[in-house]
Amino acid sequence: MAFADRWVCVICVVFHAVVRFARTLYPLRRRCNPLQLRDYQQQAISDIRGACALQWAESTKKQMGKPCKIEGCTRTTEKGAYGMCGMHAQRQRRYGDPHYKKPEEQRRANNRNAQLARFDQVKASTYRKLFGRHEHRVVAEQMLGRPLLKNEIVHHLDGNKQNNDPSNLSVMTQSEHVKLHMDAMAKARLKKHGY
Repeated sequence: MAFADRWVCVICVVFHAVVRFARTLYPLRRRCNPLQLRDYQQQAISDIRGACALQWAESTKKQMGKPCKIEGCTRTTEKGAYGMCGMHAQRQRRYGDPHYKKPEEQRRANNRNAQLARFDQVKASTYRKLFGRHEHRVVAEQMLGRPLLKNEIVHHLDGNKQNNDPSNLSVMTQSEHVKLHMDAMAKARLKKHGY
């Protein structure tokens, strides 16, 4: 039942209850004392509320869907058909298979699986990233309890850029880091350029 239809039904029920209420109270008004009239009014109001609640329950019972029959799907059949949620029912209608995935979706899933599979085989000279930031910088900030300054460098003590254990990291300035690596840089320059 559509949303507008539901409200039309509720309005109809309320209208009919008010009409019944008026028909029962009009003759009583002249014959009853005010206390009896108040009791009749309260009874009629509770009847109206009960009728509205019953109508609302009936209209929403049809709307509440059952779980999708596809295993692992957490959606309901409220927007679907064939005992399936809207997504699986649409795949069934379009492609004849509720488990169908578009080539683009399949390509994305394959790429993601390939990236996860080679995560442990990454070159040692590259830094790992954590939510778009270098993981060693995030770990160092957590160690210090503050964000790193612009001139601060995080140095890996064992030289392995993949080892982001807090005991392997040390925070230093850029000048300290250059002094630390001066001998290694001089040897590399001598080997490569001869001076």
